[in-house]
Amino acid sequence: MQKLLITLVLSVVTACSAFCQTKIDILRPHVNTWSTTKGIITEPVIEVTPNGLYAQIDMTFKINAQTTYSSSDTMEAILYFDLPEHSFIHDSWLWLDETNIIKAAIIDKGRAIQIYEGIVKRRRDPSLLIKTSATSYKLNVYPLKTTYPRKVKISYSVPFNWQNNRVNCELPLHIFDASFAKPDITIKIKKDATFSNPVFTETHDINSYTTSNSAFETVVTIPNLLYGTHNNDFNLAYTIPANNGVFISTYQNTANAGTYQIAISPTTLMGNSGRRITFVIDAPASNAIVSFSQVKHQLKRFIINHLGSNDYFNIFYTNANTVIQANSNWISADSANATAYINAMPASISSDAGQYEDLLKTALAYTQTQSVNIGNTIIISNGNHLKNQAVVDAMYKNIDSLIGGIKNKIHIINNCSFVNYISGTSFTGNELLFNKLTLASSGSYFENTYTTFGQPATIDVKTQLKYILPNLGYSTTAYSISLPVSGGFTHSAYDINGSRRLNTTSYYLEVGKYVGTINNANMNVQILTGTGVQTYQPAITQYIATEQASKSWINKHLINLEANNANNINTTEIIDSSINNRVLCNYTAFLALETGDTINESKNENTLTISEPRVEQGITVKAYPNPFSGSINIECIYGIDEIEVYDIMGKKIYYRKLDSRINLYTWNGLSQYNTELSAGIYIIKVHSGDNFHMLRVIKQ
Repeated sequence: MQKLLITLVLSVVTACSAFCQTKIDILRPHVNTWSTTKGIITEPVIEVTPNGLYAQIDMTFKINAQTTYSSSDTMEAILYFDLPEHSFIHDSWLWLDETNIIKAAIIDKGRAIQIYEGIVKRRRDPSLLIKTSATSYKLNVYPLKTTYPRKVKISYSVPFNWQNNRVNCELPLHIFDASFAKPDITIKIKKDATFSNPVFTETHDINSYTTSNSAFETVVTIPNLLYGTHNNDFNLAYTIPANNGVFISTYQNTANAGTYQIAISPTTLMGNSGRRITFVIDAPASNAIVSFSQVKHQLKRFIINHLGSNDYFNIFYTNANTVIQANSNWISADSANATAYINAMPASISSDAGQYEDLLKTALAYTQTQSVNIGNTIIISNGNHLKNQAVVDAMYKNIDSLIGGIKNKIHIINNCSFVNYISGTSFTGNELLFNKLTLASSGSYFENTYTTFGQPATIDVKTQLKYILPNLGYSTTAYSISLPVSGGFTHSAYDINGSRRLNTTSYYLEVGKYVGTINNANMNVQILTGTGVQTYQPAITQYIATEQASKSWINKHLINLEANNANNINTTEIIDSSINNRVLCNYTAFLALETGDTINESKNENTLTISEPRVEQGITVKAYPNPFSGSINIECIYGIDEIEVYDIMGKKIYYRKLDSRINLYTWNGLSQYNTELSAGIYIIKVHSGDNFHMLRVIKQ
């Protein structure tokens, strides 16, 4: 029954929340749930700590209600937010006041939702954090008053983007951009000998906002005007030591086993010259879902944060009846060039059917004639010129010789909002031609779409460019990576990006387990290419990560189990792995409970559900010492027949039925199986005849 409930809750939540738009709703749950206002975030602090292949992000902030509410109103705050793909949450906290903090427990999602909703009805202090899709989350916090903002903390890890000898990650400023009044943001940037020289990859100079700096931490303050326009992303980059194309971090979980993370640059190992990408921008004034200004901005962000200095690009577009080429030569993909060449584009460009063929032929011919093994053309288009199959076939015939098969892959982002109907079939914009181009060149195709009520596109250009990234170059599933392990082996490896392919032009990222000891010797990398098996044996130097880094493997393991859980056969393993390692998944939730909450028994399960304390008339019970560290005395003047002990999540962990009634019982603080219990809050249920009483005790 419990597994069925979990599955039903998961299905409903996932179906309703496939797409999450970052927002903060304030509502009065005891009055209505349909009338909401926008919440206000204050005092945000983001702490960034590099940890192996990931950056750990700790976000602390207060949620406030607008002053339009009465001081007597009791409200609930709901924060909907997204995190970058492959991120995972591993902690949540709720402040009761300025000094008392609750670290959330992680339990199964169905039960957590039931408990949370029950507490809200009783007007207590919980917070509930759940995952609603692969990248979307929801945080509920209650209660909230105009005089009582709630302070919370969320910790997650996000994979770094790897480029040559530096890594970067996007900072979660979009969450605070959802605030009714946008706050200034404090960012604490941790650094060490391996991850050093932190900088913003954008044009913002980190020194302009630095308030303090040391060998271990840089503190900066970002003014609200700088990030609050949706056009000012902040990506943080670190320099890492030159590593011969290989970076490895390890964490020793036990004396003879641990977790490893590796980043491998096939470009460096194979001596490749990097990627060559031709961007073709077709942006007439009408039919765009994402505006031309946003396309330029997102293209610039992509080049800066996902291409390296050994990659090259060029840009083609039409304007004033002329095909414009940004430069006669390939442009090195660094921040200065991306900014300069994209900023040099006009505020708007023209495009029509007569120019379209010349635009494609010029761009494809340029890519094909360059001395590169594989060229890549990315078309970003909201054009709607080609509505006739005969016109499409004629144009394709004229450019077919320039495609060159997989030597010139063509990837397309269709940004057009206009749908044509041909012989009863719908086609978006120039989709008729795009289908032929991508199929012929082994490229990829994406369409933008509107969300309900004309909100922004569900997947923006920046995200679609990231999806194209793994296809820029030669990809293979035929590869082998062997680490130098003494007295054991590696096992249970996962590709962090989930593609299970190694691309010769971008970093390959992997997490796995090992038994034995990893030595600082040569590793062995074998890649099957068109010319045969290529073997490389780069030397490695280990970076010793913290225990937190080992959770990256747990996250990938949970995702793998969820993907293969069509018949719910893995549900118990998923929930147990998530809870035992404090890594949030689709089946679990972080729940922070007020320390004063007590628990009553459920009639159907060997568990308890949260409710008000029950006191039966005529029975007096006390427990001392409280708090306790070893044993605790339980005294009832009318005698004790049974003792039950539950943890704060409602699980029965101790039971004793006495042979005869006594007035004083001493509980040794151990479980039913004489195992040591952790420090925390426990509920003792005392039976005396037909009556019972429950009280809260604290074990130190």
